[in-house]
Amino acid sequence: MNTFVKDLVKDFPVDKLIYDSRAYLFAIAFLLSLARIIVAGRILTDEDVFIEMLSLGSILFLLWQKRNSLKFDSSLFASGLGVFLIFLMVFKGLSIFWFEAYLIRIATLGAAIGLCLIASGFKGLRQYGAELVIVLLLCVPTATIFARVLQYVDVSMLTAKVSNLILWYLGFQTSRQGVNIYLPNGGVEVIVFCTGLSSSIVMVRLSILCMAVFLKSWWSRILIGVSAVFIGFFLGCVRVVLMALVVSDKPAFDFWHGSSGNQIFSTLGILAFGVLANYLINKPAPNLEES
Repeated sequence: MNTFVKDLVKDFPVDKLIYDSRAYLFAIAFLLSLARIIVAGRILTDEDVFIEMLSLGSILFLLWQKRNSLKFDSSLFASGLGVFLIFLMVFKGLSIFWFEAYLIRIATLGAAIGLCLIASGFKGLRQYGAELVIVLLLCVPTATIFARVLQYVDVSMLTAKVSNLILWYLGFQTSRQGVNIYLPNGGVEVIVFCTGLSSSIVMVRLSILCMAVFLKSWWSRILIGVSAVFIGFFLGCVRVVLMALVVSDKPAFDFWHGSSGNQIFSTLGILAFGVLANYLINKPAPNLEES
């Protein structure tokens, strides 16, 4: 036990950390991240809170990775402005109401910019480009992305077409009229909430985090981004196929159509995405140089 304590003190010299301004800045960043997650848990969905935790954890990881290369040189005005932004955002965050969910996103961006100004001033903001991009993505709610996608892509129609094609390929007597798929035992209507759009958006957010933190080559970034969309969409089609096959069995249909069935397919999507991400992270980039 004494040996463990000695090694811990050796690795983390408390006497030096007390006089190291970077330690205080990292502590403030950690506390702000923790406060953000606590407040988010009160007004956001579990899915959004999950993304919040991963995003903020990625930011802290990125900062820790380049802690020795960051330049800390701020002016009095920049530091004062940074303190004001953090104080304002924290104060508003503590008094936020459920119908002010959009303010928590603005507060996070303001607090992040404020902390960067305290640390490195206006000239040093470029050092935190990746971290600020992640924070900026947190400011865009999933519902907004959902609505924007639906403006340009008829996801329900596309899912119905692919699901009908899968059923036909598997040998079932199927027909389609618009977003309705018909089998001899009944039919289903494909609405947008039955598609894999929500899962695709979650995995695209995760893919962006992987790009920022782990993946450096362009080929792996493109692959994981495209795969995130494909995995969510394909599993959504499989779910529609399954519901069409059990439409005459009400308990089974209600299960796969309800939150339990949705959760199963969402989990499968996350697992598939995780396997792919782990493969790309551990696989070296291909050598494109001419021999």
